[in-house]
Amino acid sequence: MNGHTRHKSDAGIEANQVLWQLRSLRKRLPALLDASGDEKLRDDLLYELRYLGQDLETPWHTLQRTCWYGPWDNVTIDIAVNMGLFKALVAADEPLSASTLATKCNAELLFTQRLLRCLNAFGSVKQHWPDGSAEPLFGPTNVTKTFTSKMGEATSHWLTEMMSPAWYLMPQKLKETGYKSMTSGTDTIFNDIHGMPGKSLWEIVGQGPYVEDVGTFMTMFNMNHKPWTDLYDFNSRLIKGAHQDGVFMVDVGGFTGSVVSGLRKQFPEAPGKFVLLDLPTAVPASLFSGITPCPHDFFKAFPTEVHGARLYYMRFISHDWSQDALIKILSNIRAAMTPGYSKLVINDWIVPERDPHPFMCSQDLCMMHLGGGEERSEARHREAIEAAGLKVSAIFRAEDRVSEDVIECEVETGRTDSVVV
Repeated sequence: MNGHTRHKSDAGIEANQVLWQLRSLRKRLPALLDASGDEKLRDDLLYELRYLGQDLETPWHTLQRTCWYGPWDNVTIDIAVNMGLFKALVAADEPLSASTLATKCNAELLFTQRLLRCLNAFGSVKQHWPDGSAEPLFGPTNVTKTFTSKMGEATSHWLTEMMSPAWYLMPQKLKETGYKSMTSGTDTIFNDIHGMPGKSLWEIVGQGPYVEDVGTFMTMFNMNHKPWTDLYDFNSRLIKGAHQDGVFMVDVGGFTGSVVSGLRKQFPEAPGKFVLLDLPTAVPASLFSGITPCPHDFFKAFPTEVHGARLYYMRFISHDWSQDALIKILSNIRAAMTPGYSKLVINDWIVPERDPHPFMCSQDLCMMHLGGGEERSEARHREAIEAAGLKVSAIFRAEDRVSEDVIECEVETGRTDSVVV
C-alpha cells in the first residue's frame, strides 16, 4: 500500500466517522432545538446544513437536486394532499400498506404504490418492513403531518397548482424581453397561465377557487416572524397623543383582517375606530367585533371617512407592486393623512445588501412574475416614499433573517433625518 492509498483510506475513515456523528445528531438535534425554543438558532442550523449539502455535491448531485428532485417533491406532495393519503396515515394508529391506503383514498393500487415509493424517497412518508412481511408498510413523518393541517394543504394548493406553473415560463419570458424586471401589474405570466389578460393578481385570486387557500397561506407566511409590535412601541408612538374619536387605524389592503383584529384585541385601550380597507372581493363577510369594513380600491382616492387616521398600516402590500404603482398607493395614503398627526407604518422586508435570506430573494422574483412587484432595499423603499410626498421618520429592523422590518413615515413638511433602530 503506497502513501497515496493510505491517505485515501484515512480520509474515508474520517468521513465515515463524521457520517455516524451526523446520524447521531439527526436523532438528538430536533429535540434539543424544540427544548431551546430558539427559532433563530434553528434557522441558522438549517442554513449551514443546506450549504453543507451543496459543498458535498458533485455536479450530478447538483443537477438532481435543482432540476429534478425539487419539482417532483412538490408535485408528489400535492397529489398526496389531494388524495387524502397524508390524512389517512396520520389518522391511523399504525403504519398502513399500499393496498389499505389505495382503498381509503379510492385510488388504483399500482398508482398508490408508485406514489408511495416516491414520497418515501423524498422523506414525505416513512417506509417500514415488519419482520416476515412480504410488502412494506408506510407511516407519517414530520412532512406528512405538516401537510395534513389546513395551513399545509392551502400552501400546497396555492403554490403548486396556482403559482408554480408560471414560474417555469419565466426563463423564456425574460429571454424574450431582454432580461428586464417585469413591472406590469396586469400583463404578466400569471395572467397568461390563468387565461385572464388585463387582470391584477388579486382580481384573478378573487375570481378563482383559491381565495380561502390564499388567506390561509398568508397566515402561514407569518409563522416564526416576530410581531411588528415587538419592534415598534405602539403605545408611545401611536396611542399616546391619539384623538379620542374618529379613526385610529386603517389596515390598508388587510385582506382577511387578521392583523387589524389582532391589534384591536392586543390594544383595547386604543381610542377610535379600527378599519379594514381592501377590495370588495377581499373584505370578509364577517369581521371581528370592533372592526369597520371599508371596501375600496387603494389605487383610488381614499373615502373621506378614513381621512385623518392616526395610523395607516401596510403589511406586505409594497412588495405586491411596481415602483410606480407603489408611489400611487402611497400618494393616496398621503392625501388622506393629517400632517403632524397621522403616521404610515410599512411593515415589510428591507432586503439587506449582505447575504439576504433565500426566502426573501425567491419571494422577490415571485412577486415580480405575479404582478411586477419587488422586495425592496432601503434605498428603493425611500425612493418610493419620498416620491409620494412622505418622509421616513424612523426604521426599526428585525434581528433575524425572516421577520419584517418597520418603516414609520410621516407627511413631508420639511426634511429631517430619520432614526434607524
